[in-house]
Formats: sequence, C-alpha cells, structure tokens
Amino acid sequence: MYVSRLFIKNFRNLRLIDIEIGDGVTCFIGENNSGKTNLFHALRLLLDGNISAQRRRLQKEDLAAGLTFEAPEHVLISVEFSDFAGRPNEEALPFTAVMRNGKARLSYRFRPKATVRDAIEQRDEGAPIPRLSMDDYVWEIAAGGDDVDLNAVSWFDSF
Repeated sequence: MYVSRLFIKNFRNLRLIDIEIGDGVTCFIGENNSGKTNLFHALRLLLDGNISAQRRRLQKEDLAAGLTFEAPEHVLISVEFSDFAGRPNEEALPFTAVMRNGKARLSYRFRPKATVRDAIEQRDEGAPIPRLSMDDYVWEIAAGGDDVDLNAVSWFDSF
C-alpha cells in the first residue's frame, strides 16, 4: 500500500496542493520554509491515531494567509491509498474508505459546525452572514467520497 494522492487546501502555507504520488516515493524535498513540515503536520492530523481530539482542533494561525475563520472557511486534507488489495493486513486499514476506483480515501476537514451551516443556509435572503468564532468550527474525518471532487468541494458541502 502507498499514498497515491495528497490533497491539502487552506492549511498554513499550503493554500492548494493536489499531487499524484507514484509507488516508491519515500521523501519530499524542498527549500527551507517551503511547507515540508506543514505537509507532515497535515498528514498527522488525518492519520495519527495518537493525536488527541483537542490537538486536531485548528487555531486561527493554521488557516492559509489571507483567510479568516470569521467568515465560513474550511481546511481540507485528503489522502488516497493504492495497491492494498489482496493484502489482508493492509486491506483492513482503509476498509470503509474504499472507492469504486479501487483506491481508498480518508479526509480531514475543519469547517463550521452543522448547526452553524444550517443557520447560515436558513437566514433571510440578502441577510449578511454572521461573524464566526473558533467555537463555531469542528473537525471531522470522513472515509470514501466517490462522488466528491476535492477541487470543487466547499465548506458547506458534505461528503
């Protein structure tokens, strides 16, 4: 099994990364301050089972430059895995995340809570969106998402 796609949107200095990764890639190389550590931190938010729920909550400085959590935004981190079929120990990991194309996808999102999204949707036409606080946001991890175009999904869309 290997990571075959990495998608990160709005996380720290990683405004948008969508890369296909081939079998055998074992490292990322880049200049200082290019985002290597942020990339690995993003992966840990999604994949590290030892991170507490509190540590998975983002802070305002985790949002990409120029964006603010006062308006509805989201951070999306998604990883796709390939080549796990026929290997029982590896098949167990992405079991519920397997998509029709035979790959598995896990995604981390930090976005407004469902109650906040509902309130925004139900506001009167033309009424301004209320200013949000960090308490209005929640993290979630989703598996699968066959019909989800990661490049087009917004803070409001569900998987």
